[in-house]
Amino acid sequence: MLKQLILASIGVTIPTYLYVNSRVHDYDYPLTRPIKTSIILPTYNEEHYIQEALDSILNQNILHAHPEYFEVIVVDSNSDDNTIAIAERYPVEIIESPRGKLTARTIAIDKSKGDIVISVDADIYCPPNFVNLYISHFQDSSVVAVSSPRIVEGILYTPSMLWSILLKKKPIMYGSNSAFRKWAFFESGGWDLDINQLDLDWMVKEEEEDFGNRLSHLGRCIFDIQAPVVTSNRRYFPTGSFLEDTEICERFARHCVI
Repeated sequence: MLKQLILASIGVTIPTYLYVNSRVHDYDYPLTRPIKTSIILPTYNEEHYIQEALDSILNQNILHAHPEYFEVIVVDSNSDDNTIAIAERYPVEIIESPRGKLTARTIAIDKSKGDIVISVDADIYCPPNFVNLYISHFQDSSVVAVSSPRIVEGILYTPSMLWSILLKKKPIMYGSNSAFRKWAFFESGGWDLDINQLDLDWMVKEEEEDFGNRLSHLGRCIFDIQAPVVTSNRRYFPTGSFLEDTEICERFARHCVI
């Protein structure tokens, strides 16, 4: 438990500093040259989250300035709540997919028109300069992918950041906030759709770790600490309390072994 308490303390201090002081909040930050970009958001029963996510995506400074360069695709896996009804209120494209997050993302990428793909989840909040900062990295032709910190309702999920920044290990491509060149996605082989996409550990390994490693063989993968997003804590804190949830303590420990 001591290890988990230490991680929790680090997870409060670091992200608070990064998030409050980052450029990601600056709506008036100088805009980069836009690139044709597809923002893909997979959904399955996301009625409690999708409105805030879409509001934050469509309120991006670069989307307001250059809407013709961007498309937002909601790819839904047969939700049986009000997810689609809420999404239909927004100027987004809605497509259907079988269950499986990686399957849904792949179907959307196949149908997308952008040269850059930005992956986001339905339960995140993207501060208004998020997309602009991501796109700025792709002005460098050697860059094939970008990711950044994610704050879990006030607590940074630190293991991936420690691996990416401190230990200089293989890059992490968060499904909730990452971007890549579409050609690099196909060149890397994309994701392995045969894994159990409902198993968290398998998904973390394939979506975030193995995919990032394959992309790194094609070009530079950037981890931008100035572009954090906020994600809900539902995957990490089912009981709502870090200290009461032994499962999340064990998961933190398992992913922090270095």
